[in-house]
Amino acid sequence: MGVGKYRHRITIQRPVAAVDASGGPTNLWVDFWTCWAELQIGSGREYFGAKKANAKLAGLIKIRYVPGLDSTMRVVYNDRTFQILGPPVNVGGRNREIELQVKEVD
Repeated sequence: MGVGKYRHRITIQRPVAAVDASGGPTNLWVDFWTCWAELQIGSGREYFGAKKANAKLAGLIKIRYVPGLDSTMRVVYNDRTFQILGPPVNVGGRNREIELQVKEVD
């Protein structure tokens, strides 16, 4: 696990239940962890729906091990947001590196 491959600064956020201005329930995103990561984001795929095209990118994000990550969280990189697809993978079960399967969301 070389240091050089972790060159993208990301923030992992978790949802927190809150109440909006009209008194209804809503979720706020709160920073959980900021770290260096390796991004392996695939090429764009076009999804056509409702007569418009939306480019969605899927890929893999690797980070050093952080306890407490789960699939309800999301990853923010610059102005892009990625949904975590499924449970984080503890590579080799050694608590050294985690892989996150992700999909870019609006």
